[in-house]
Amino acid sequence: MNGMNALTGTPLSGVDHLWQSVADILQTPIGARIIRRTYGSYVFELIDYAANELGLLLLKAAIADALAKWEPRLTLTKILFDEITSEGKITLTLEGDYIETGEAITLEGITL
Repeated sequence: MNGMNALTGTPLSGVDHLWQSVADILQTPIGARIIRRTYGSYVFELIDYAANELGLLLLKAAIADALAKWEPRLTLTKILFDEITSEGKITLTLEGDYIETGEAITLEGITL
């Protein structure tokens, strides 16, 4: 799929476009888009939960649910939390299969 870099306006395709799309889905609270009220994820509703086993499990479920619904180019297989700061910022790595090529991919550095 081809698209546009949200920051520079230059053309974007392949895994780079997928990375941008995944980040946009996870960083958009459900209800924030006027035309697509169901677009996005419930990540922001969970961001202040404790970073314990239950809180991280709920966050993983919200991530997996949003990507299954809004990103058909990715079959998610693993969610890794790389960093969780005391300010509530989370950096994660996603692993999965890129449907367009059939290859396993890793999307690193997605920040919530």
